[in-house]
Amino acid sequence: MDSAPSRNASVLNVNTLIDDQPMVAAQWMILILCFLVLIGDSFDTAAMAFVAPSLMYELGISKLVLGPVLNAALIGLAAGALIAGPVATGWGGSEC
Repeated sequence: MDSAPSRNASVLNVNTLIDDQPMVAAQWMILILCFLVLIGDSFDTAAMAFVAPSLMYELGISKLVLGPVLNAALIGLAAGALIAGPVATGWGGSEC
């Protein structure tokens, strides 16, 4: 038996196959869920800009005290983004 591929074998182009198919309901649902997660994730950071002055007044603290607390949230987001990428690649594989 010859192990070489036959000359009549067709080659499947996965990119073309995916691009030619319409999006199905499950794909739209995933897209919408990802968008909602993005909105929810950034809402707390944006809301803090409006809440910070009232928070300083109510708690009787200065900007110097509240600053590191607000920065810790941003540092946590940055660290999470840097860690999540490699973890996702390791968990899901690096075929992409």
